[in-house]
Amino acid sequence: MATLALNVAGFGAEANYPIVYTAQTSCYDQSHEIPWPRPSHRFYGQDAQYQGHTPSYLNNGDGTVTDQVTGLICQKTPVPKMTREEAVASVDAFNALGLGGHYDWRLPTIKELYSLIEFIGIDPRPDLATTRGIVRRKLSSPLLALFFRNMAHVHIG
Repeated sequence: MATLALNVAGFGAEANYPIVYTAQTSCYDQSHEIPWPRPSHRFYGQDAQYQGHTPSYLNNGDGTVTDQVTGLICQKTPVPKMTREEAVASVDAFNALGLGGHYDWRLPTIKELYSLIEFIGIDPRPDLATTRGIVRRKLSSPLLALFFRNMAHVHIG
C-alpha cells in the first residue's frame, strides 16, 4: 500500500466538489459497449455522459501542489510504499512540520483519490481483465503522474 496526504482546502467530508474530466467516452451495460442511454434507461448517468472540468494544477513552491479544480492540496514529492500505520505516522510528521504552511494534513478519502484519476480501458468488467486486457487507470495529468504515482490502492497503468 502507498499513500498520499491531502489537505482539503475548506471542503468537508460530505461536501460536493467538482472533479476533473475522466476521459470516458463510451457507455456500457453489464457486458458490452452501448449507445448513450437516455435518462429513463437503467444505465443512464455513466461518466461518458458528463463533462468534467479541465485539469489545472499549481506548484505552490513550498513542497505542495494545488488541484485548482477540486481545491485539494497534495504533497509534491512521491512517497515510498508503506503500511497504513506508516502512512498515519507520515501524516503526523507533515502536521508537526507544517508542510506547505498547513497543519491539518490527512490521508485522502477514496472519492478524493478517484478525483485524481483518469479512467481509460478496454473493458469495464473486472472478470475480463485476465482474458481481454486489464482496465487501465492513469492520473489525469502527466504532471500528477510525477507527484502521485504511489497512491493507495491505485494501479497507475
